[in-house]
Amino acid sequence: MKKIKVLTTDLTDDIKKISNVWKKWFFFISSIFLFFLLLLTLSIVVYREVYKNKIYPGASIGYFNIGGQTLAKADELLIGLTEKPTTEGLTFIIRGTEKDQQFVIPTIFISPQDPDLTREILSFDFNTTLDSAFKLGRTGNFFNRLKEQVSLLLFGRKVDLAYRFNQDILEQGLEEKISPLSSPGNNAELRIINGKVTVLPEKPGNSFDYSKAIIDTIYGIESLTFRPAVIKLKADIPKIRAADTILASAKARHVISFASTTLFYKDKSWRLENSKLEKLLQFKLADKKDVILSLASASTTAFLQELALEIDVEAQDAKFEVASTSEGRLKAQFQPASDGKKLNITENLATLEKEIIYKDNHEVELIIDITKPRVDLASINTYGIKEVVGVGESDFSGSPVNRRHNIKTGADRLNGLLIAPDEEFSLVKSLGSINAAAGYLPELVIKGNQTIAEYGGGLCQIGTTAFRVALYAGLPITERRPHSYRVSYYEPAGMDATIYSPRPDLRFINNTGNYLVLTTEIEGDILRFKLYGTNDNRQIEIENPPRIWNITYPSPTKIIETLDLAPGQKRCTESSHRGADTEFTRKVTYTDDREPIDESFFSRYRPWQAVCLVGVEVLTTATNTDEVIE
Repeated sequence: MKKIKVLTTDLTDDIKKISNVWKKWFFFISSIFLFFLLLLTLSIVVYREVYKNKIYPGASIGYFNIGGQTLAKADELLIGLTEKPTTEGLTFIIRGTEKDQQFVIPTIFISPQDPDLTREILSFDFNTTLDSAFKLGRTGNFFNRLKEQVSLLLFGRKVDLAYRFNQDILEQGLEEKISPLSSPGNNAELRIINGKVTVLPEKPGNSFDYSKAIIDTIYGIESLTFRPAVIKLKADIPKIRAADTILASAKARHVISFASTTLFYKDKSWRLENSKLEKLLQFKLADKKDVILSLASASTTAFLQELALEIDVEAQDAKFEVASTSEGRLKAQFQPASDGKKLNITENLATLEKEIIYKDNHEVELIIDITKPRVDLASINTYGIKEVVGVGESDFSGSPVNRRHNIKTGADRLNGLLIAPDEEFSLVKSLGSINAAAGYLPELVIKGNQTIAEYGGGLCQIGTTAFRVALYAGLPITERRPHSYRVSYYEPAGMDATIYSPRPDLRFINNTGNYLVLTTEIEGDILRFKLYGTNDNRQIEIENPPRIWNITYPSPTKIIETLDLAPGQKRCTESSHRGADTEFTRKVTYTDDREPIDESFFSRYRPWQAVCLVGVEVLTTATNTDEVIE
């Protein structure tokens, strides 16, 4: 019994000793863990404090690291990297001719009379880009933020560059510049004159491949490297040979053996004479193998568009025309609704080819779509148009005659337009076609060394005024783009909007819960838009005038040679403009549980040099880096 007691005592002592050792190790390990935890916590706190107003390390744009920089410094870096392409243009090299040639395409085409006709190839939105970069490691809960910060530090992250690139305008500029240096090959062509079918033989040639240059240009933009893009001359081998057109030629003789083709819709008909049909027929390669007879898409579309001028009638919505009476009350005049008709050009193009060429049918019924109005008189009284909910104004003092005419034409087009609840209003869509048929007058645009007429001058006055009325009505703005440079018509700077079909557009949403009616009026040089509806007591605060900073100065006057003026005669088409950054805020609060709007509108205007045309007898041909397409 005594031995058992001794053993028990010894075992207890051993357990106590082991326990004491483990306590010491536990305390030691816990202390180390707590030390490192405290150190880690302190490091995280210090790390976040150091980069409180900076982009977290690891963020990059293109090939350039912006981590650790403030937004102002990163913005300065981006401006520096993009200064040359935005002010001087994009550089290209032609290869494949006797001598390599280098030239520059400017990133903006200007109008001497109206800034609304300015067309941009390339512009950047650094505000959006840097906002995305700054948010890295700052969204989500604590652990998500920590995980992203560590990932940035270890692996890095590329931020997408926000930019706008108009490939169509660039390709047009390239085509105008270098097409004279190419000799495109020609397919064998069908030629019909007075019923006689002949085939012009194919001709090999060469042409320039723009596709690779466009890809390289986009890569240069997104990587911010902007190296010259190479355009190579390539062999242009005809795909349609005269020897392969025997059956298609015989089909052409058969098609024109009919006296004419009758096109009809209900009780109306139109004759397609053979003299016209002859010009619409062409050879086409089917399945990259057989040559067949078809209708030329471009010329047949043009024919159908001429026909559409006789057929098309736009649907008319019921409209309000709101005005105040002498007693201060609102009155509304009604415009009745009516259906519209529209020739379906795409379907008719396929139908004509199928019926005339493949079915030998020379009586073809046209496909005409009936379009219904959105608003009819039966429901007009349910819209709750009670009071003014927003007013927007702009001043077009100094505008030339054609510009004034276009402003009035566009304003009249919008006057009385109804905007449904929750509808996203599109200004471009609401204005419709911008051409002579719609009542617009042309203005001049510089392209190459010539000035040509283009429609649409004055419509950015409409866009700016629509932007302002939506701002002051407290409506959510879903699309808006500022002008490229400051324009006196749209001061204060930063509260303008440029539009051009189909983009850019000015869009906003009617979130009032009721219909809105847009009215337009011109008083002297003031264009005024009003939105009538039901006031939901939303509160709107707008910072006006906007803040302006980073003012920059333009380059010296640019001289452009032209054959349109007498030699030595000089005419300046553009005045100089200072560049600047602007921003204003808007806050919209509601009386219900809707999320308030708290946003800022940033605009960057590039400096713009004066441009003068000088008459010459012969245009100077340059092939060095100073050559610029205007």
